[in-house]
Parts: sequence; C-alpha cells; structure tokens
Amino acid sequence: MGEGRQYDLPGSLLGGLDMPIQLPDALLRSDDYLELNEKQAFNLQARFDYIDEIVDDITQWLNGVSDSETLDDFLNMLEVDVAVNQNLNTGDNYESSWVIHSSWGDGVEEKASWDKLPTDVLTSLDDDLPKLSAGDTEVNAWLENQRNALRRALETLSDANDFAETLSSILAVDILMAKLLAGIYKLRFR
Repeated sequence: MGEGRQYDLPGSLLGGLDMPIQLPDALLRSDDYLELNEKQAFNLQARFDYIDEIVDDITQWLNGVSDSETLDDFLNMLEVDVAVNQNLNTGDNYESSWVIHSSWGDGVEEKASWDKLPTDVLTSLDDDLPKLSAGDTEVNAWLENQRNALRRALETLSDANDFAETLSSILAVDILMAKLLAGIYKLRFR
C-alpha cells in the first residue's frame, strides 16, 4: 500500500488490478464520457480501480492480514493512498472531479439526486468523523463503516441504470473519500 504504487505520470495507475470497476453503460454512452480523450478515459477508470484497491486494503487491515504492524502505521499508509487518489485528477490527462460534479449531465433532464442512492450509503454520508479521543476499536469500527459505504457506492456506480444514478454514485464516492481523508487527518491528533 502507499509507496508500493508505481506511476508513469502523476496519478496514472499502472497494472496489477485483478478486475477493474465496471463503469455503467449509462456513463460509457454519455456525451460527457465520449468527449474524453483516451488518456482521460483510462485515468477515470484507474481512479475508481484505485478506490476499489483502497477498499481492499482496509479489508485486509480489518481481517488482520495487512503488512502494517500497527493501526497508526496503517492509517499513515492509507492517508497516502487516499490523498493521492483525491488529487489524481489534475492536468490535461484527467477529468477533474469538479468538472464532473459541476457540468457533467448538462442538458439531461435529471442530474445527481440523493434519492438515487441506497439508504446505507446516505446514512454513511451523514455519519460523523471519528472523535479525537477515539480508541483503536472505535477507529476500526469507523474504518469498517467507511469501507462498507465505499464498497456499496462503487457497486451502485457499477449497477447504475441511468445517468442520474451514475452521477449520484460518483458524487457519493467522492464525498466518502473526502470524509475518509478528513477522518485520517483528524486521527493524527491521537
């Protein structure tokens, strides 16, 4: 995790993933996606694959099979991965999250909507960050919740039936990743 990832350009994830996240047809056939160049499309796919890998890393930690010896070591490495993922999309070879959030779907009748998301994802979006005084057990419970919510949001993205559900899922994933990063930053005070 973290320093083990290799990039040819900042944020270009190279190989090694078992199965990529399946992007929905509603996205792949959209005008917004079809306007991406080949590198932008590759990097968008890589960003979601990287998030899936982060979810797997959290699972390994929770199952006691992580390379990290302590929770603090794990959080340190997790911070690197989440921060890199959230900052991947800058430059001409990327479609920024801001552009996706603010302009994708212009001209379509329905854009992102909270009612397109499963209840468990909505609950996680409203959940608090860990407390400053959180012990290891509480931190692991928070990590498990974040992992479950991210996994569910990625599944919702893959299974999206329309463009509004696609955009809603992307926004949920981005919020959950931002909350994960903010929580890890907050846990630096432990």
